[in-house]
Amino acid sequence: MNVQERKEILHFIYGIEKYLLWKYSSKSKELREFKEFKNWFLFKDFYSLRKLIMQEISLGITPNTETKINLILNDFVKKDIKASVLMEYLNEKISDYFLKDLQVLINKDPNINLNDFLSQGQVVSKIWLIKELKNYVQTHNFDLKNIAIYGSWYGFLVPFLYDSFTNLNFIRGFDLDAKANHKSEIFLNRYVVDNWKYKSVTQNVNEMIPIGSSGKLFYYCINEFNQKIKEINKFDLIINTSAEHMNDKWLENLRKEQVVCVQTNNMKDIEGHINAFDSFEKAKDHYRNLGQILWSGKHPLMENYERYMFFLRRRNL
Repeated sequence: MNVQERKEILHFIYGIEKYLLWKYSSKSKELREFKEFKNWFLFKDFYSLRKLIMQEISLGITPNTETKINLILNDFVKKDIKASVLMEYLNEKISDYFLKDLQVLINKDPNINLNDFLSQGQVVSKIWLIKELKNYVQTHNFDLKNIAIYGSWYGFLVPFLYDSFTNLNFIRGFDLDAKANHKSEIFLNRYVVDNWKYKSVTQNVNEMIPIGSSGKLFYYCINEFNQKIKEINKFDLIINTSAEHMNDKWLENLRKEQVVCVQTNNMKDIEGHINAFDSFEKAKDHYRNLGQILWSGKHPLMENYERYMFFLRRRNL
C-alpha cells in the first residue's frame, strides 16, 4: 500500500488530528504521541516505526502484543488495517473521552465509515462553530443551557459542545433517521446515562410546530424500556449544520426571538444539497429574509469549497 492509498483509506486520521489540535496544545503529550502514530501509518516514516516498536518492547509481552505488532507491520505481514484495531491502539496511547466513545461505536458497528464521520471538513466545521459560538456567548452574555440539534446524525457535535460550555443542562438531537439516532446514543452513551444530558429524537423537524407564542417544542424520546416519554422544552439555541440538505420549513416554523445557528455551503453539485448557494452574499441575502442576522461568516475548507454560517434571531416577517 503506497502513501496515497493510505491517505485515502485512513483519511479520518487527519480529522482526529484536527480534533486533538483543537483540544490540546500543539506541544502536548497527546500530540507528540499522535505524531508518531500518524507519521508511520500515513507516511511510512521509519523513525516513527522504531519509536512505536520500542514502546511495545517497553511494555513487555501482553495478550495484545501480537495484534498490535501485526497492526504496526501490516504491510509486511499482509494484514488489513481494521479501524476498530487501529482505534483501540490509538486509545492505548492517548487518553481522551471522545476517542474512547468512538472506539465503543466502532466496536458496536464495524461498518461505520470513519472517513465520512471524521472528515477534515466535518471536524473543522464543528470547531469553527464552537469557536464562534463561544465568542458570541461571551460577548453578548448569552445564557446557553438547552440546545437542540436539527439533523443531528450521529451526534458528532455533542462532545464539542459539552467540552466548551460547562453550564449546559441538556442537548436533544433530532433526526429523521432512526438508525442514526440509535448509533448516536451508542456513541454518546456517557451523556445518555447521565440523566439524559443527551437524547436523540426520531422526528421530521419540518413538522415540528412550537406551542403558541411560547416557542416551546414538544416531542417524544424513547427510554430504555422502549416507552415514549413526552418532553416539552424551550431551547436557547437550535443548531442546524445540515441546512444544505433541507428546505427552510423547519426555520419558518420557529417563533419570534428563537436563536438559531445555521451552516450551509456552496457545493450545489452534490446530490442531496437542495439548499446550497453560489456565494456567501447570496446565502446571506437568503437568511436575512428569515431572521435578524446576529453574526455571519464563511470558512474555506478546501479548494472551491466554502462553509457558510449564520446566527439568526427569528422575527415576525
